[in-house]
Amino acid sequence: MNDIRKSRKYADEIKNGLIKNPFATKEGLPSLKILAKFEDKENFKIVVESMRYAISRQKGYKLFRKEPLALIEVLCMAADYGGDKVSYNAFQAQRGLKTRRLSIRRTQKFFQKIYGSHFFVKK
Repeated sequence: MNDIRKSRKYADEIKNGLIKNPFATKEGLPSLKILAKFEDKENFKIVVESMRYAISRQKGYKLFRKEPLALIEVLCMAADYGGDKVSYNAFQAQRGLKTRRLSIRRTQKFFQKIYGSHFFVKK
C-alpha cells in the first residue's frame, strides 16, 4: 500500500465500522506511515484510536492495556525501520548490551507530535 487514497479509504472504513480490528488487516502500519508522510492528522488519529481501542478490548494485548500508546509508538518505529531492526535492538538492550538508540523518523515523529512521547522516557 503506497497510495494516500488507499490509506484514507482505510481510515474511512474504520470510521464507518467496517474494520473492527486494525491488527487483523495488513493495511494498518503502512497506512500510518503514508498518513504521517502526508501529515494527514485526522485520518492518522482515526487509525491510532482504533488500534488503541483494540488493545484495550482484546485478551491477547493484556500486557499493553496500561500503556497502549507505547505499543503503538513501537509499531510506528517498526513502520519506519522495519520490524527486524527494532526487535533486534530491543532484544539486545534487554540482554544488557549497549545498543545505539534508533533515531526518530517520520512516522514516530508525527505520532509524538500528536500524542506526545510515550515509548521513550526523557531523562
